Amino acid sequence: MNCGCGIEEKSCKIRRKVERMERKVYIRTILEWREKLYNSYVQYDIYIKMFLRFIMSAIIFIVVGSKLNYYEKLSNPLLILGLALVGTFVPDALLVFMVVVVTLLELYFLSPIIAGICALCFLFLYLMLARFDQKTTLALIFVPIFILWKIPISLVVVIALFFGASSVLTIVAGTCFYYILDAAKNIDINVGETTNDVFALIHMFMDAIIKNKNMYVMLMTLVAVFFITYFVRRLKMDFSFEMGVIAGGICGFILLLLGNVMLDSKFSILWVVLGSVVSCIIGLLVHFMHMVLDYGQKEKVQFEDDEYYYYVTAVPKMKMTVSNKKVKNIYTKKKR
Repeated sequence: MNCGCGIEEKSCKIRRKVERMERKVYIRTILEWREKLYNSYVQYDIYIKMFLRFIMSAIIFIVVGSKLNYYEKLSNPLLILGLALVGTFVPDALLVFMVVVVTLLELYFLSPIIAGICALCFLFLYLMLARFDQKTTLALIFVPIFILWKIPISLVVVIALFFGASSVLTIVAGTCFYYILDAAKNIDINVGETTNDVFALIHMFMDAIIKNKNMYVMLMTLVAVFFITYFVRRLKMDFSFEMGVIAGGICGFILLLLGNVMLDSKFSILWVVLGSVVSCIIGLLVHFMHMVLDYGQKEKVQFEDDEYYYYVTAVPKMKMTVSNKKVKNIYTKKKR
């Protein structure tokens, strides 16, 4: 860079050097805070997990009770508190079962027929997951909640960062779970008690699910986001995890917009934009808290065993030593 004379050029170089040093100090400060949070988490691991599990369970039952709300007693704060406490200590599969039971009870007071159909649908979805994917069982509940909050891409990106390809089944099941409940909530159940009326209600309910364009757009989007994030983060290149998160967010944004244009789905453009941006931010934050790689120190490693010779690229994890200084006051007795 030419600033007009030698003195100005030298001052520009000094200024750039100072700016680089300031950026390094800033990055070091962030990494130290991250290390402090991680150390605190490790120290109080059990209590933090129990607290987060309780909050998560409470949110689930509050959302179910507030959005369905066909049986007022299930929205009782004391009952929700009790269910959340139980959900804190039970396995994931049992927590999912509790949520499904509460949901079906809510639907029963809407229509026993709708509740029965939903029970069969939920049973099929759960058996499918139990056969192929048990590691992300809780996502069956959280996918509908994140769709309700307009940021399902964030959850899908996080699942793609940490779990295998079979987790896409949980995403599909959770999306179907949401739109089954949405159809049950919006269907007109004012029908008679004759056999024809019952079959008419079942037909209307199934039509409300099958002909829902939003469901197909959301399924296509979330599955595409999952696989793009999953395959990009597995690539042998620098910053593959970060690139996977960004690629997944951009993919979700484009597909939801295309769904609005081509299939006339009813997604809000504002929420599509904000949801994609927020999803990328959440994905990057989760990855940052989980792992920071120092690509400047990566090495090519070669070693062998009895059967193979290996060529490995080793990228060290970046860790900061947190300064923990203690000042001790030393007093000496004065000689008299």
